[in-house]
Amino acid sequence: KNLFFDLASITKALVTAPLVCRSLLVQNKLHQETTVESWLGDKSHFFHNNLRQLSVLDIVNHCAGFPAWHNFWINRLGITEKLCSQNSLLETLNQIAQSNRWFQSKTKCYSDVGYIFLGVCLKLLSGKNLDVLFEDFCQNELQLKESLLFFPKQTKNKKNFVSTGFCKIRQRHLHGEVHDENAAVLGAVAGHAGWFSSGGGVELYLRKLLGSSFGEKIVDAQKQGDFWPGWQKEPQIDSLQSECVYGHLGFTGTAFWYLPKKQGYIVFLTNRVISGREPSWIKPLRQEVFCQLSALLGEKGC
Repeated sequence: KNLFFDLASITKALVTAPLVCRSLLVQNKLHQETTVESWLGDKSHFFHNNLRQLSVLDIVNHCAGFPAWHNFWINRLGITEKLCSQNSLLETLNQIAQSNRWFQSKTKCYSDVGYIFLGVCLKLLSGKNLDVLFEDFCQNELQLKESLLFFPKQTKNKKNFVSTGFCKIRQRHLHGEVHDENAAVLGAVAGHAGWFSSGGGVELYLRKLLGSSFGEKIVDAQKQGDFWPGWQKEPQIDSLQSECVYGHLGFTGTAFWYLPKKQGYIVFLTNRVISGREPSWIKPLRQEVFCQLSALLGEKGC
């Protein structure tokens, strides 16, 4: 049977980055010079000028100056489950933007906040929640009709979900409920986390994504840069191989990698947080899994 895992931060690479790139492609603005103001048009007025002038692709690639993390859930999660409203979220993002120290440098800084911001932008632009927008993308762009591919918050049947353990803040075991506290207070689905899937679901999605006309356009547009906007080059994995490896890791113990030369990909879903948040042991395990599965890939395969 399929077991469904909290994908955590690979949501950034599999959901948010493709949605942003599709939006830019539709506007014929998939290039480094496109600013948030140019992308959103009149809807950018909700944001501080520091945010409006940022390059969208800089945000996607974690080099726009956003801080790595911010606490959006304080005094909200817990007994009352008071969610962070849209207005409150916009206000907090603008407060962060007013601190010029964050945006004076283009130093690369892996940022949850940047992807939370991108999620807000997508909602403002489309008028749809991210889960609805992503479902439209899967069905209309990728021709994916399978309803069990990803599981946002509205899923009622939780029996095949792998628990991520007891949350001291929410005072309950998390079973089919997003592990990330910020995603939880933002309505369970956000730009940086919130999706669940099985290994087969991620594999199917990657195959459809990379084989689509949309995927081909993205690859063509990014010949001079990273393989895919928002995907990370994995230096630890790359050092073990003769080719570049791209993908993303998730805090809960999830990962996927793409090997361009072999046109293959590897999906590795675990639940390391069930035994605590210390990640040290997962790194050598990921490397070992990658090496073993990479060796099984032929010239082409998945």
